[in-house]
Amino acid sequence: MPFKTLVVDDEDGLCEIITEVLKTLDIECKAALSGEEALDIAAQNDPFDLFIIDMNMPGMTGEETYNHLKDKYPKIPLVFMSGYDLSNELKAMNLPCPHTFLKKPFTITELAQTVSQLVH
Repeated sequence: MPFKTLVVDDEDGLCEIITEVLKTLDIECKAALSGEEALDIAAQNDPFDLFIIDMNMPGMTGEETYNHLKDKYPKIPLVFMSGYDLSNELKAMNLPCPHTFLKKPFTITELAQTVSQLVH
């Protein structure tokens, strides 16, 4: 079964780039442009092996999105991303899963290394 990732970011272009990079790592991706869309996709596509979620989105934030997803996927590795350094906020969340923070803008190499560390 292929490794599956759910990418959640309100920037369509960034979702496309992340999806293309992960394809080169043989990782299947679904992309959502909002937290609400991510919850719909997660409900219809089971299972996921990794979440990559933007912290700052209009409507449902990245943290709110993850809080909904963790009920179904409590141990799935997680990458939060943001243009702001939110690593301290991430530590304060006491997440039950392997997780990391990726500050935007990041390079393709940084993305690939981050994902590889979490999935292997």
